[in-house]
Amino acid sequence: MTSRSESRNGDLRISFEFFPPKSEEAEQQLWNTVADLSGWEPEFVSVT
Repeated sequence: MTSRSESRNGDLRISFEFFPPKSEEAEQQLWNTVADLSGWEPEFVSVT
Protein backbone atom coordinates (compact mmCIF):
# COMPACT_ATOMS: atom_id res chain seq x y z
CA MET A 1 0.00 0.00 0.00
CA THR A 2 1.21 3.49 -0.77
CA SER A 3 -0.09 6.61 0.88
CA ARG A 4 0.22 9.93 -0.90
CA SER A 5 -0.94 13.32 0.31
CA GLU A 6 0.06 16.94 0.17
CA SER A 7 1.10 19.06 3.11
CA ARG A 8 -0.30 22.51 3.65
CA ASN A 9 2.58 24.07 1.72
CA GLY A 10 1.95 21.77 -1.25
CA ASP A 11 4.89 19.40 -0.74
CA LEU A 12 4.15 15.82 -1.69
CA ARG A 13 4.27 13.42 1.29
CA ILE A 14 4.67 9.70 0.60
CA SER A 15 4.74 6.63 2.84
CA PHE A 16 4.90 2.92 2.10
CA GLU A 17 3.42 -0.05 3.96
CA PHE A 18 4.81 -3.57 3.61
CA PHE A 19 3.75 -6.98 4.82
CA PRO A 20 6.38 -9.06 6.63
CA PRO A 21 8.17 -11.51 4.34
CA LYS A 22 7.47 -15.19 4.92
CA SER A 23 10.64 -16.61 3.39
CA GLU A 24 14.28 -15.67 2.94
CA GLU A 25 13.65 -15.07 -0.76
CA ALA A 26 10.75 -12.74 0.04
CA GLU A 27 12.90 -10.90 2.59
CA GLN A 28 15.55 -10.24 -0.06
CA GLN A 29 12.86 -9.00 -2.43
CA LEU A 30 11.52 -6.71 0.32
CA TRP A 31 14.97 -5.12 0.85
CA ASN A 32 15.40 -4.71 -2.91
CA THR A 33 12.01 -3.00 -3.09
CA VAL A 34 12.85 -0.71 -0.16
CA ALA A 35 16.08 0.29 -1.92
CA ASP A 36 14.22 0.91 -5.20
CA LEU A 37 11.60 3.09 -3.48
CA SER A 38 14.05 5.06 -1.35
CA GLY A 39 14.48 7.61 -4.14
CA TRP A 40 10.95 8.82 -3.40
CA GLU A 41 12.19 9.87 0.07
CA PRO A 42 9.12 8.61 1.93
CA GLU A 43 8.17 10.28 5.17
CA PHE A 44 8.04 6.81 6.75
CA VAL A 45 7.59 3.13 5.99
CA SER A 46 5.78 0.56 8.09
CA VAL A 47 5.64 -3.21 8.25
CA THR A 48 2.29 -4.60 9.33
